[in-house]
Amino acid sequence: MVVNFWHSKFFKDKEQGLPSFHSIQDLKSVGIDLKPSGTCSMRDVSFTSLCLAGRLKLPPMIVDDSTWPTFLNLIAYEMCPDNFSTNYEVTSYICFLNRLIECPNDVKELRSANILHNLLGPDNDVVQLLNEMAKDLVPNAEVYRNVIAK
Repeated sequence: MVVNFWHSKFFKDKEQGLPSFHSIQDLKSVGIDLKPSGTCSMRDVSFTSLCLAGRLKLPPMIVDDSTWPTFLNLIAYEMCPDNFSTNYEVTSYICFLNRLIECPNDVKELRSANILHNLLGPDNDVVQLLNEMAKDLVPNAEVYRNVIAK
């Protein structure tokens, strides 16, 4: 079975130049495996095509009570008018995660793959946290374009 990842089921915004994709559950259903990347850097996100499957590597992340203020402060720093060198990596990463994690089962898959360590509470709390953090954020479409396109 060959999967066309540009199919509208997985990339619904392609015509606007912004590749879109669905949740971890959807990616797993077409044979994409999840692995932790070698570092905790938000830049260490990669996808490798493996014949009829694929492997998405994401940096390990701990979600706890400090996640909200930490990320919001980093996003605020990115938005500072005198911060000319930013590519909005933190903003883009939060939006990327928010698009991957749509439901508690997505969080469960990431926990099972040792990518996400939930110290916040029920998995639904992680979903709500990401939804709230990503609300009104505009990511840099170039940051993860290559990973999404693969």
